[in-house]
Amino acid sequence: GDPPIRLPCYKANDFFGDIALLYNHSRETTVKSKTQSTLWQLDRESYTSVTRLTNVNKRKEIVDVLKTIEFFKVFEEIELGKIYDAMKVVYVPAGNKIVNQGEQSDVFYVVDEGKAFEKNKEVIITYEKGGYFNEMALLNNVSRDAVQVESDCKLYCIDRKTFKRVLGPMEGYLQRNALMFRDYVKKPGNKQ
Repeated sequence: GDPPIRLPCYKANDFFGDIALLYNHSRETTVKSKTQSTLWQLDRESYTSVTRLTNVNKRKEIVDVLKTIEFFKVFEEIELGKIYDAMKVVYVPAGNKIVNQGEQSDVFYVVDEGKAFEKNKEVIITYEKGGYFNEMALLNNVSRDAVQVESDCKLYCIDRKTFKRVLGPMEGYLQRNALMFRDYVKKPGNKQ
């Protein structure tokens, strides 16, 4: 017959059952203890409650960052919430580039964890938690200085296509107010 399937052996600080919680599935395997063990258990209801609270807190945190950005001040809280809901989370390891020098980009980024920097020949701006860059890319393609990750980064981002889909007619409002944004881009520290 077929050789036996070797399943993982869990030790201290390991966990299992996370897929069942995430996707509302029943467990596909049985876990048996080889020695006396102490386990922590988390039921689906508690897990859902904890993750919901975490998501609410993170949503408020990112929306609060968006509120501080001149570009987004034309939006109401509900629209900023829609932008957050449409954002994707991207993880970029240290040493990698988020944007290459001179690259045309249509993605806006908010740094949640880690540290990145913008540079041409030398470092111009450093971005840490709550830092953001490339907001003008949501209206037009913009050429950028390179943005590189100094320490592993967790970024929230949204591209122009998604931004337009989520906000529909608001994009027209932004275009009509483009002069204000052009002036904003000229302010020190807003290198777009």
